Amino acid sequence: MSSYYEKLQAQMEAIKNNTKSGGTSEEAKLRFSPKEGKTVVRILPNFHLGKDVRPFLPVQFYQEIGTTWKDPWLAPFQFDEPDAIADFHKELLMEASREKDKVKNRQKWELAQKFRPQIRVCVPVLVRSYTAPVTPGAKPSTVDGLESEGVKYWWFYAKTWKQLEAIMDDPDYGEIYDLKTGRDITITYTPKDKTSNGIAVIEVLAKPNQTPVSTDKEVLEAIKNMPDVLSLFTKPTYEQTDKGLKAYLAGESKQSETAPEPKPEVKKQQTNDEFLAEMNSTNVPEKTPTQVEEDFEDLFKD
Repeated sequence: MSSYYEKLQAQMEAIKNNTKSGGTSEEAKLRFSPKEGKTVVRILPNFHLGKDVRPFLPVQFYQEIGTTWKDPWLAPFQFDEPDAIADFHKELLMEASREKDKVKNRQKWELAQKFRPQIRVCVPVLVRSYTAPVTPGAKPSTVDGLESEGVKYWWFYAKTWKQLEAIMDDPDYGEIYDLKTGRDITITYTPKDKTSNGIAVIEVLAKPNQTPVSTDKEVLEAIKNMPDVLSLFTKPTYEQTDKGLKAYLAGESKQSETAPEPKPEVKKQQTNDEFLAEMNSTNVPEKTPTQVEEDFEDLFKD
C-alpha cells in the first residue's frame, strides 16, 4: 500500500471512534424508534413522494464525514448535484480497481467503503400503542392513545424494508397504508443484548382487520399536514462537502456547536439503483395523490 493510503488509513482509524450521528432537534421530535416490546403502528401514505409510489423513502447520508454540527448531511449526488465526498469515493474505488495485488486491492476497496454514504429508509407512521415486555410475576402493561403525538417517521434498514414489502406484495394484505382500508402492524423489537448473535431484531406482523386510519379530526389534520422529513436535514453545497471532506481527513471532529446554515431547497430524490434492485420493489400501488385526497375528504365526512 502506498504511503498515501497508509496515511489515509491511519487517519481513518484515529477518528473512527470520535464521531457521532444524530439529527436536528426538529427531526428528533418526529423520529419513531421501536422500544423493547411490542408497538402497534399504522403506516401512512407519504404525500411528499408523488403519485404511484409506496411510502418508503430510501435516503443516503454522510453521518461521519464533513458535517460540522450534529445533524448528518444528505448526500448531494443522490439529487444529481455536485458532491466532493462522492467524487473522492469514486477515486478510491478506481484506485482499488487498478491494484493487481489481491491483498492490497481488498485493503483499498475496504478503505473506499468508509466514504460511502449510509442508506436508510423511512416511512411515516401513526403510533397507536406500546406494550412493554412482560417480566416474571408482572402483568402486561400497555399504553394506548399515542395517536395524539401526531405523525412520526420510522427509520430502518433493508431487512425491515423487505419484510414490509413482502406483506404488501401478499394479496391477502395489499396496501396496508391505505387511509380507509389499511391495516395496523405490530412491531416486536428485541435489543441486541437479548439476542444470541448480538444483533437487534425487528419483526413486523400485519393485523387481520382492515380499519380507517382514524376518525379523530385532529389526527386526520395532522396526517394531512405531515412534514417533509427531507426538509429537516441539511443538503450541503459542493464547497461544503469539499471543505468538510478535507477537515475530516485532517482528523477534525464534526461535533461543533456552530449552527447549521439555512437548508437548501431539497429536490426530488433519485433512488439508489443498486439498492432498489436488491429490493426488487417493482410493484407500485394504484392510488394517486388525488385519490388519497378523496379518501381524506371521505374520512372527514364520516
